[in-house]
Amino acid sequence: QLTGLSIEQVRPRAGEILQQLAAGRSEPELLEADPTLSPELIRGAAAYGTVLARDEVLPPALPEALDERALRDLLEPADGRLIDDLYRYRHAGRGTLPSPEREYKTWRSLVEEVETGQFNDLDEYLGVYLPRRDLLEEAVSLVSPPSQDRLLGVIRPWDRRFDAATRPVEQALLTRPPWQPLRWWWYRVPKRCGPYMAEALRGRGVL
Repeated sequence: QLTGLSIEQVRPRAGEILQQLAAGRSEPELLEADPTLSPELIRGAAAYGTVLARDEVLPPALPEALDERALRDLLEPADGRLIDDLYRYRHAGRGTLPSPEREYKTWRSLVEEVETGQFNDLDEYLGVYLPRRDLLEEAVSLVSPPSQDRLLGVIRPWDRRFDAATRPVEQALLTRPPWQPLRWWWYRVPKRCGPYMAEALRGRGVL
């Protein structure tokens, strides 16, 4: 039970509610948009997403649906260990090891900053944020289909927001050998950005 609701009451609408929360919509926004929802149902869906319909009592609530800890809970246990092993192998000796939780948080942070139109550091954009999205994609490509579906369910809304806040460029922003193709986010720059980033992009012939 959670605030009077059972798992059976929460389960039918949990997926759509979690997608809306992952896209950044707040509880008041959801309640205003859909009068059939209740605060108890939204909080129940958030908790349900964390435990993934295990046969457990739902926890009291989450401070934020699908935060970094909850992202780990979307993975099958074996997939979580597999990702950890990959990151340890691929990134040993390079400082702090990546984690899907950290990369997801970083990607969300970039999207939110780009949406303001004030992101102002091209070096950080290319050297920190976009590589973190690559790391997140490594995790997605590695895990089992059930874990992959869950991960994509929370990542894709942020991808769509990034796509909407950016525009395409013909040349990738990074050069790699042909056998290391770059993903679509390397071909996009903010529609609006701060003056230093704009100047740097003009220097590259992008603006």
